[in-house]
Order: sequence, then C-alpha cells, then structure tokens
Amino acid sequence: MRTRITRLAMALLTFFSAAICLAEDAVKTAGMKVELKIDADYPVFNAPYKDNTIKAWLTAHTYVIMDNAKEMPDADIPETTLHVKIDCKTTDGPAGIVNVVFTTFYAPNLAAHPSKSLNTFVFPPEGEPHSLNSLFADPDRALRIFSEQAPKLLAANYKNKELDGLEDWIAEGTSPTLENYACYTVEPEGLRVYFREYQVAPYVMGMPDILIPLTALEPAGPNADVWTPMAVG
Repeated sequence: MRTRITRLAMALLTFFSAAICLAEDAVKTAGMKVELKIDADYPVFNAPYKDNTIKAWLTAHTYVIMDNAKEMPDADIPETTLHVKIDCKTTDGPAGIVNVVFTTFYAPNLAAHPSKSLNTFVFPPEGEPHSLNSLFADPDRALRIFSEQAPKLLAANYKNKELDGLEDWIAEGTSPTLENYACYTVEPEGLRVYFREYQVAPYVMGMPDILIPLTALEPAGPNADVWTPMAVG
C-alpha cells in the first residue's frame, strides 16, 4: 500500500492543536509560559487502524515533549518558545510491511543543539503494529541475540571513530532489555535497530542504527509470515 507524507495542516490541526493547548495549560500551571511551534510530517495510509495509531501517538508525544520542556535550561524564562520538528520516513518491508520512523527535534528558543528522539512503527498489511512478540517465537532469545550482535555491529559502524572509553556506555545501551531495543524496522535481510541519543555514544556521534542479519536471528524463531522460510534459512 502506498503512503503519502503530509505536512501538519488542517487535516490534523484540530485534534492536534487541542492536545497542544491542554499540554500548555498543564505546563503554565507549573509556572512556565510556553509557546509551542511545531512542524510535523506524518504518513497518511487511508487505513483507519494505521492512521488512528499515528494520531494517538502524536497526541501522546506532544505531552511528552511539553513534560521534557520543564527540564530544559530555559524552562523558567518567561515567553519560552519550544520549537519542534518531527520528520517522518517510511520504507517498505517484507510481506507488505510498512515501516515508519519518526525523528523529533526540539529545543527552546532555537538552541544550538536540539534534543532528538526516535519512535518507530512496523505496520503489517492488516492489524496492530508488530512487536517483538509477533516477530519472534522467542522474543527473550531475540533480545539476547540483539545484545550479542549490537556491540560488534556498532564497532563496525564506527571503525573510523574513537571508541576507547565507551565500553561501559555501549554495554549498558545494548543490554538485553525492551527499552534498549524499542526502535526497529523490518527489512528483508533482518531487523534494523535504532539507538536513541546518548544511548550508546556521545551526542557528537549521533543516533546510530545497525542491521542484525536473519542468519543471526534464526535461533529466536523469526516469524515465517514476515520473513519467508527461504530468507530465514
């Protein structure tokens, strides 16, 4: 199914601006006076179960951003403006899957180094977004494989950069927890994992991603309806 990326405009403005107003009221009650400037791209699938999921996430995400604003350096300065940019990328996966990756940039008063966050959705042709439980017969084993593979793949990604002294940082950020592997997309060759800002490296190194190959994932029982048996085997 083809999708289109839509600029935040009248189609979404009514429900989204209501969420922004409620969040601003909550922050003002806490002593802040915030103006929210938001520029968001989002996919339109013309499929209610997908579009409603995206809308619900955008609403909740607004509250998270406003809550994070309380901790920013300019939070106690009157007339703080919180600038938010939400970029969206969609890619096609196997078995009719559509991957959606949101990258959010936000900073008060156009700070030089905005904070960034990642959120991903893996939509099958029908039904709820995929989770690790639906992608693998043994999701706990999958997490352990991720944790084994990630440090090696990150080292390969950063082969031309200095990683000395980051061993503990990388070990913590790649440990086998759901939180560490919350962002991923499905590709024919395996599972692409995205790491958030500061998760495995300093700000200057960005937010890396790695592709864990199907051959490594096979012990966790990849879903054959997603990855064909030929691809898995």
